[in-house]
Amino acid sequence: MREFSPDGFSWWDGTTWRPSTEIEVTPQTEFERSGKLAHARGLISKRDNAFAATYAVGIVPDVGLPVVDLLAIYMMVVQWQGFKEYREWTLEQMKVATEELFGPDEPMVSGETTLWPPTGFVPGMRRDFAVAVTSAHVVLYQFAHADSPTMRVVFAAAPSQVRLIEYGGLLKSNLGIVCGGLRWDLVGIKRIFKPWPVIAALRSATAAKIAV
Repeated sequence: MREFSPDGFSWWDGTTWRPSTEIEVTPQTEFERSGKLAHARGLISKRDNAFAATYAVGIVPDVGLPVVDLLAIYMMVVQWQGFKEYREWTLEQMKVATEELFGPDEPMVSGETTLWPPTGFVPGMRRDFAVAVTSAHVVLYQFAHADSPTMRVVFAAAPSQVRLIEYGGLLKSNLGIVCGGLRWDLVGIKRIFKPWPVIAALRSATAAKIAV
């Protein structure tokens, strides 16, 4: 069990206050043990291979365009399913990690993660920040890279210290997270990314603290 400072950016290790970012957890999940993570990685690999194939067939006259269209559809389908599965893994990671931080009496109520395909000549997957809400804390986690099993705590603040802002565009949805004068933005594909349960959980946690 760790005790966090009122602003959530430091934690007491038993002898001294340390930055919250020094807390790293690598939660073992059933998603990994069951082989689902290997399947999700396989889907992203298929997406990447389809992306590369579009360049190869694009140089063939007459045949190129119809095949590129089919590859693009296939790429979007496997990416959609792959991102859904990565989100499932990440939520499970957060659930286990949050229980490690606060114990079984303060479980994660709701959470969400960035999962977004950055634009460019090479396909990618952005998975950097994820947020979890409990009855007494809002925790922002950060991943070293898109496929990282290790999570670093950015902050673990009281609900009243955090503000969440939902916004979006035509194809994406965003969740702005404001704490301690700083801001982070989670981004995801619409219908996969679900910010409203997180916002509702924060409102409930804040109201409960006020009532007490």
